[in-house]
Amino acid sequence: MVDTSQYKVGLVLSVEDKSKSGGKTLKICTVNIGGEEPIVVVTAAPNVRELSRLVVAPVGSTIINDEGEEMEIISFSTKFSVFRSTCVSSS
Repeated sequence: MVDTSQYKVGLVLSVEDKSKSGGKTLKICTVNIGGEEPIVVVTAAPNVRELSRLVVAPVGSTIINDEGEEMEIISFSTKFSVFRSTCVSSS
């Protein structure tokens, strides 16, 4: 059973649209979850916008994927930008 007590309600501070022609639209969101610094969340949700609220599973928490498997949220960086973000990794 997944412990949802680690989940946070975040306030979206900014949204950057990273649309690709013919591809899925991704949005890079800066989100305040009550920590010292806002976090970056990448999403394909079409309805996310500034000042909306969303549930965030912070780094280190666990979610259930579509196949019913537990997955741990990890932190990562890319060669193009370095940031703390929400990404899933199989446990």
